[in-house]
Amino acid sequence: MTFKKIEEITSVLSSTASDIWRHALANARNARIAASTILSSSPTTSTGPPASTGPPASAGPPASTSSPVST
Repeated sequence: MTFKKIEEITSVLSSTASDIWRHALANARNARIAASTILSSSPTTSTGPPASTGPPASAGPPASTSSPVST
């Protein structure tokens, strides 16, 4: 990536590596703090997988309990 492109992305007017990395690390740190704040504020009441509401997906059709009628 060229310094010009990095300047466009980071809005850094000076094309020195230290300025670019300082701004990039600050942006990453701010994004990480924002993400950890969002994650820490989400409820964590679930302690396991959701309860099953029906037969497993691999189950076939239910077996018939009546015998065939012969005529």
